[in-house]
Amino acid sequence: MYKKMMPEQGPLNYYGVDDLEPFVQKVKDGGGQVVMEKMVVPGMGWFSVCLDPAGNPFGLWKEDPNAA
Repeated sequence: MYKKMMPEQGPLNYYGVDDLEPFVQKVKDGGGQVVMEKMVVPGMGWFSVCLDPAGNPFGLWKEDPNAA
């Protein structure tokens, strides 16, 4: 849980993926937009935040306990 940064902010669903880069490319190729490039959560994994072509936000998550 987290505190809203903006009034219009809502929950963000994350989808677990085996490899982040190919899915980020699929988003771009499919007309979506990457609004937060690959970022690390040390000791946990990697994530990216995207918008689908209709402007709906979602996240991609790659678990990696060795992420640094």
